Amino acid sequence: SHQGPPLYQCLECDKSFHYRSQLQNHMLKHQNVRPFVCTECGMEFSQIHHLKQHSLTHKGVKEFKCEVCGREFTLQANMKRHMLIHTSVRPYQCHICFKTFVQKQTLKTHMIVHSPVKPFKCKVCGKSFNRMYNLLGHMHLHAGSKPFKCPYCSSKFNLKGNLSRHMKVKHGVMDIGLDSQDPMMELTGTDPSELDGQQEMEDFEENAYSYASVDSSAEASVLTEQAMKEMAYYNVL
Repeated sequence: SHQGPPLYQCLECDKSFHYRSQLQNHMLKHQNVRPFVCTECGMEFSQIHHLKQHSLTHKGVKEFKCEVCGREFTLQANMKRHMLIHTSVRPYQCHICFKTFVQKQTLKTHMIVHSPVKPFKCKVCGKSFNRMYNLLGHMHLHAGSKPFKCPYCSSKFNLKGNLSRHMKVKHGVMDIGLDSQDPMMELTGTDPSELDGQQEMEDFEENAYSYASVDSSAEASVLTEQAMKEMAYYNVL
């Protein structure tokens, strides 16, 4: 028999579920509860099936191949997300600057840039940012590291934005898969071999915190929801 319409609606987003247990598991994402930990790399997940999918990335097997460009992926979710590059479908639009996005979560994270609060400050040059992730990216300029590698050639860049521009101009693609390098994106898991500079980035971030500061005077009430989630993620609240 066919299931009826979903009965359990999430009050935080537009998702709905057939069973209460599904809704309860889903709510862990909004509560930033990540009880499932990868024994290989320590990455945390809110859902057990996300951990199981992520664990495949450590085996190095790439079973999913893009039929358009031939790029291979460990996870089907990463391949499907990559396929949107070729379709150029970007259904989520910012109502302030009208920039469009492929994923709803990417739009939510983008909205932080419109917040007047910039609590993350670089101790080297004093520049402030809305996001800790952007501050860490900025620190690559001071360190001279280039963790962002183009998947289509040997070029490397110190900022994700520079890689995005390179891929658009030189290769004619907008690689939305770059979002997978952002820890705040609720993805099922990132293939380390698809992020050539991942270890370099992790080593850099471990040292970068000594050069970053958080403005504790910023009122939490005026921070956007996503900014507060990020501060909690980096344990700076």
